[in-house]
Order: sequence, then C-alpha cells, then structure tokens
Amino acid sequence: MTTVLKPYSSYAPSPVPWLDDVPAEWSAIRLDRLFRYRSEEPLEGDARVTGYLDGRVTLRSNVAGQKIKGVVHETGWQRIHVGDFAISGMNAHLGGMGVSDSEGKCSPIYLVLEPRPGTNAHFVSLAVRHAAHFGAIKALVQTIRFNSADMKRADLKSIYVPLPPPEEQAQIVRFIRHLDQRVNRLIKTKRRLIELLNEQKQAIIHRAVTRGLDPTVPLKPSGIDWLGDIPAHWTVARIKHLVRMRSGDGITAERIEETGEFPVFGGNGLRGFTDAFTHVGDYILIGRQGALCGNIQYASGKFWASEHAVVCTPIKPFDQKWLGELLKVMNLNQYSISAAQPGLAVERIKSLQLPLPPIAEQEQISLWFLEQTADLELVLAKARSEIDLIREYRTRLVADVVTGQLDVRHLDLPEVEESLIEAIDTESDSEEDEPDEGVE
Repeated sequence: MTTVLKPYSSYAPSPVPWLDDVPAEWSAIRLDRLFRYRSEEPLEGDARVTGYLDGRVTLRSNVAGQKIKGVVHETGWQRIHVGDFAISGMNAHLGGMGVSDSEGKCSPIYLVLEPRPGTNAHFVSLAVRHAAHFGAIKALVQTIRFNSADMKRADLKSIYVPLPPPEEQAQIVRFIRHLDQRVNRLIKTKRRLIELLNEQKQAIIHRAVTRGLDPTVPLKPSGIDWLGDIPAHWTVARIKHLVRMRSGDGITAERIEETGEFPVFGGNGLRGFTDAFTHVGDYILIGRQGALCGNIQYASGKFWASEHAVVCTPIKPFDQKWLGELLKVMNLNQYSISAAQPGLAVERIKSLQLPLPPIAEQEQISLWFLEQTADLELVLAKARSEIDLIREYRTRLVADVVTGQLDVRHLDLPEVEESLIEAIDTESDSEEDEPDEGVE
C-alpha cells in the first residue's frame, strides 16, 4: 500500500459518456445488462434494510445512533438478498447505493438488482457511486430538489459502467478495502481526539453555567434534582418564563434549494435555502424530531425555521449563549417520546427548572467560557478539517482507481472480508451524511 501508484501504459477514448480516456483494454456496458431486476415479496419477520450515503446497505439494527428522518409506510416493500445491488431512487445522485450485506426487506423507493453471473457487484457499486459524485447520475435522472431525486428502473439503461477485466475488477475492490481499513483507523483516532476535547470543553462550560465563576461565593440548595447547590444570589426559573416555545413553519421539499437567499433550518441544522423567511434576529433552536431531538443550535439574521425545529422566542432578556449552553448541559434529548420517530416532549421541557443568574453575570459567564474554550475550539476545528481531508483523499483515490487513472494491478493484496471493514462515515460532524429515504 505504500507503493507509488502510476497510470496505465496506454489509454483510449472512453465509451462511457461521463469519462474521458480509460485504459485501452477496458470496455463499457449498460448498467441494466449487469443485473436482473429483483421483485420479491418480503417474508414474514424480515427486518428492515437501508442504504446510506456512505455506500452501506445493511440492516438498520446494525447502525448505532442513526438519524431516522421520516416514516415509511408498510406498503410495497420488497425482499433484498445478500450481494444484491440496491439503489435508492431518492438519493442515487448523491451516492445512495451499495451492495447489501444483509437479507431482509427494503422500501419501494429502492431498485433492488440481482447480479448476473460474472458481475462483480462491488466494483460496479464503486464505479456508479463515483459517477454519482461526479454529477453524471444527476444529469440523467429527474431530480425533485437538490438533495432528492426520482430514479426509475428505466434510468438504468442510461447509465454506462467502465469495465476492466474481471480479475482487475477484483483487485480494485481489494485495494479499496485495504484503503478503507487505513482510512477508518485514521478517522477513528481523530474522532476519539474530538470526543476527549469535547468532554473537556463541556466540563468547563458545565461548571460555569451551574456554579458561576466565583468559587468562594455562598451556595444554597437549588431544589433541582440534577443540579444540587447554586450561588445564593441566583434564582430558579422555569424555561417557559424565559422563552416562548413553538414549532417552526412547514415547508415543502420543492421549495428548498441548494443555494438561495434565506437559510432553512430544520431540527438538526441547515437543510438548504428558500426565497422567504419566517424569523429575523438571534434565536435558539431545539431539534423536535429524530434521534438527535433536543439538540441545540443557533440561528441569526433572516431565516426559515421548519416544523422540525422548536423556536425559542425571548419573553425576558437573557444572554443567548449562556442559555443555549445551559440547555445543552440539561441534555434535553432525555425528554424525548419514543415512537416510530422520537419526538421532543415540548410541554415537559417548558416546565423544567433551571438556575438563573442576573443577566450581567450571564454575560460574564458566556464571555468567560468562550475565552476558556477558544484554544480547544481551534484544535477541534483542526481535527475536523483533518477528517475532511482524509475523506477527500479517499474519495479522490477511489475515483482515480475505479476510472483507470491509476493502476493497482501490481500490488500484492490479500483478501479482506467486507464485514471486517467499518463504514467510513458512520457518524458525522455535520448534517451532510443524511440517511436514506426519509425527508424532514
């Protein structure tokens, strides 16, 4: 793996529309000729299989901490087998496809394809995912909005796949599995560093927002179970006495664009942009639905808050950063209601008590923990940037190998079981790694 990779010795014009030159001995074939369309009714007891943007197609029970963004009704489900190539009709243009490692059932938005004899589904998946990242799939299928498409079975005839000889396809798959092992180790190390830094940061903030900055100040019982003693001059208030909480406004998927004038915030961050706004000013938003319900984010200026965000409108003056960080300390996610999709118990949140310093002290506390965590934020930003660079390196190298720009035939690579490779993007620092079929 440390060997320098070089181009092939000779190239020819590519028969694949979205590629330029490819190795002279490579060919091309339409995607529909490599697979049979599978259409089987699921069996009783089949568990749900989902495709993710990182290329995994697996049982949902195999994915810890996933975000479930919508309810899929139990109609039109189809059976999927291990080794089938599954393409999400909604997310195909974003790379939402892969080879299933599980047997079960998937929703009707998927195209479930059984490999024909001689088809290396893993290589084809890598090649078509590159086409998606390159923008070729988006150009071929109907898109509903910037992050949602409507790919149909007939669209398979429009997608051409570059094909090296079979043994070379297998070598490319082996190379990328080895690459993924190394990338996963690097990202895991960086993520562990981020976890430790965040723990340190939260410890600093927790102490400041619950006890203040003066360690010698007299204390009194707060009467709040999770809190204990607070400075004697502080009061205790219910959240509903500080802010008015209501859900944002509904917005259709068709109105959300990749770029635009006003940002649209959902429960878990920026969803896109639209041509109108619902709020002006500085607000705290609380996620209302999904596995990350109860998360805190800040929005300012002119923006649209969707129905999946709880907007906190001030009733009385307070320091926004102080309150936002205190709400994080309170871990509002624990007040979610279990259902098909977790939802925040907003009425219960309103009645929660919190410690209330004078507003001047709130501002002092806010300024202090911002100063105290500034160096940590720099290190955190660097670690997140390094993860992004590692991902970019992996994406670029995979693209160069599956399109024949770099030759891996000479490498001596043992087989690596796919099941031993953890997915690269099982978690994310941003909301870019959306799962499959649901939409907010």
